[in-house]
Amino acid sequence: MLKPVFYRLVIYADEDGRLSPRSPRIKRLKMKPSTLKRYLRELARLDLVEKRDGEYYLTEKGFKLRRSLLNLLEKPGVAPDKGYVITDPLTSAPLPLRVTSLEQLYAVIAFRLAPDDVVVHHVRAGYLAQWIRTVLGDEALADEIDELRIIDDPDRVLERLLDIVETRLRVLESIRSIEEKRRREELY
Repeated sequence: MLKPVFYRLVIYADEDGRLSPRSPRIKRLKMKPSTLKRYLRELARLDLVEKRDGEYYLTEKGFKLRRSLLNLLEKPGVAPDKGYVITDPLTSAPLPLRVTSLEQLYAVIAFRLAPDDVVVHHVRAGYLAQWIRTVLGDEALADEIDELRIIDDPDRVLERLLDIVETRLRVLESIRSIEEKRRREELY
């Protein structure tokens, strides 16, 4: 799990994927060059960036994460008719709730608004990841949730799911706060 600043670096990469300390976009982060290099090395270790000709660039995996985050920033929620309907796997009856955002998904998991076994079933069947991928447009998050399908312990599945969604929400909030700060600075 990465700190939000790592995700901000991915978002602030130039359109060609370059992450240069001289880039105006990267300069907005007001990061020391030594800190930036350390973070870039960590992103390279995770295969999100690669070093070419002395510069760091997003990899295909890095671009995928960038697209996912930008999609979520542009559309934090969806219309109710595109919402995720949680159904009981035994009866196929829908539960009386519809998830239309990551915030709502977090609430469903954290406050156990749906039975744990039902949520675990939706994760293991791949339904939840598919909705996140196709409706919310977050391929990277969907891939992380798909990886939970192989975990045997249902409590561990729920714990990791909650952690993954919470982290994504923190990252998005962090990026939004930087953008808001930048907009305020532009006004003055």
